[in-house]
Amino acid sequence: MRKNKKVKRSGGSYNKSVTIATEAAKSNQDEYLVWCFDKVDNDGCFRFSHEAMDTQEVLEKIIIYGKRKWKDIEKDTHDHTNKRKHHNLTDFERYSDAAKERVRKLQMVEDLDRIFSLAFNNTMRIIGLRIGKEFHPIWYDKDHKFYPSAK
Repeated sequence: MRKNKKVKRSGGSYNKSVTIATEAAKSNQDEYLVWCFDKVDNDGCFRFSHEAMDTQEVLEKIIIYGKRKWKDIEKDTHDHTNKRKHHNLTDFERYSDAAKERVRKLQMVEDLDRIFSLAFNNTMRIIGLRIGKEFHPIWYDKDHKFYPSAK
């Protein structure tokens, strides 16, 4: 039997509930993250480009994540309050204006339930689509400005 989870997506005219098939996500929990660089955005302030990033640090983190299973990645925390540091970015209202612009320009509003953020350090994030065991990087956010913290 397939179990589903309702998630509220919000953001101006984008308020709607979506149903995420959690069985598919659960079935990939024991799988290693697989990197797929087919959706990279090379434009805008969050462009995924060697000119915008510390390529050595990013490459090292990509290699480390490629050796990890999704169930372990999802358990990662970065503080003592047990908050997750990787997460789905479903609340469109919390996106920065620049991030909203890129999502709209790439016509990805319908993909909000699959947009996932991987933390590489306290501020650096790689944001992309999580599709099963695959992670498709789209944006590089070196200062945590794509989906700013509520702090």
